[in-house]
Amino acid sequence: MSPEILAAFFGGGGIASLATWATVWQARRSAVQQEQRDLRQEQENALNQLRRYVRELEELLRFYRESSIDYSVQLRSHGIEPQTTARMPSSLLNQE
Repeated sequence: MSPEILAAFFGGGGIASLATWATVWQARRSAVQQEQRDLRQEQENALNQLRRYVRELEELLRFYRESSIDYSVQLRSHGIEPQTTARMPSSLLNQE
């Protein structure tokens, strides 16, 4: 660049423009970083909530499974053969 162009740029408010541009760039960058932090926090909160739901459902499943076993044992101990139409889901059969 020629010295005249540089002098015109820096002399005619170029430094102020450059400073303003740097400030805007930094503000934009900070806003993007804050948005990313907020998004990560929301995702982490949602994941924790899903984990709580899964844990609660597993506990409920365990309760019903143990209850049905207890009832089956009680019926058999009194000479009654429990009959059910319930079928174990294949996803649960694969886990055991």
